[in-house]
Amino acid sequence: MATKLINPLSREIINLPRVDTFPEFSESSSKWDQGIRKVLFQSQSPVVVVLWGCFCKLGFCRIGDDKWTSIETYDHTIARIYDVTFYDGRVYYFDGNSHIRSCDVYGEENKRVIVDVSELPKEYYDEDVMGAYVIGVDDDDGRKRLLVVIREVMYEVIDDLESRYYAYETKKFRVFEFDLKNSKWSKVNDFGKKTLFVGYSSSFWIEDASGVIKGNCIYYTDNVFLHRCSKNGGGRDMGIYHMYDGTIEPYFTGESLGKISPPIWLQST
Repeated sequence: MATKLINPLSREIINLPRVDTFPEFSESSSKWDQGIRKVLFQSQSPVVVVLWGCFCKLGFCRIGDDKWTSIETYDHTIARIYDVTFYDGRVYYFDGNSHIRSCDVYGEENKRVIVDVSELPKEYYDEDVMGAYVIGVDDDDGRKRLLVVIREVMYEVIDDLESRYYAYETKKFRVFEFDLKNSKWSKVNDFGKKTLFVGYSSSFWIEDASGVIKGNCIYYTDNVFLHRCSKNGGGRDMGIYHMYDGTIEPYFTGESLGKISPPIWLQST
């Protein structure tokens, strides 16, 4: 089965290596419909970075390669990677051990090592992380930092006459920032005029002067990986989370249900 990267705006198609060219690929740990969970690609770079497999492992290829290169995660851990991002010339990811780690996929193989950047302090969260995102942001003064966004979801197992499925709903977001210069963590309670977009696909940070997009909010799409176990598929869990009081309001009143992929954000540049 071929793997292709399609730009839905320009309709450009880029051929990528087959998922089963990962050295560790096996039907017991990965399935075709779970093969690649997230893709990072910048048009000015020949490198494509992915999270793949049931445990969201890290891998990459260069455009034109006929196979994927897997990157051994830090200390051979099997912790799931929640999210990954390009920032300031490196790849950063946040994993199930609540660590930010980074690597350089542009360099030679002997330089392609995972660096443990920092661990999110345990006093910042009380429960297991159910979903998380990492986003690189620059301040007006040039300060470079990483935002880690924790998503809390309420699950409910429902048994009916035909099937057993999961119902779920986002209840809360918590946001923290890590300053890459002074290596310090802090809580973020206010975005000012900026808005954060998160979800199963891309996560990004913008300021909208038109007033169409609400500031100091998080716009989120459904990203629970159990969506195929939910009745009629996933796509219901979408909304606008207000940072100032923790309230949630809808922004899409229709239905966007699917068993393979929940809704995604498209960002034009």
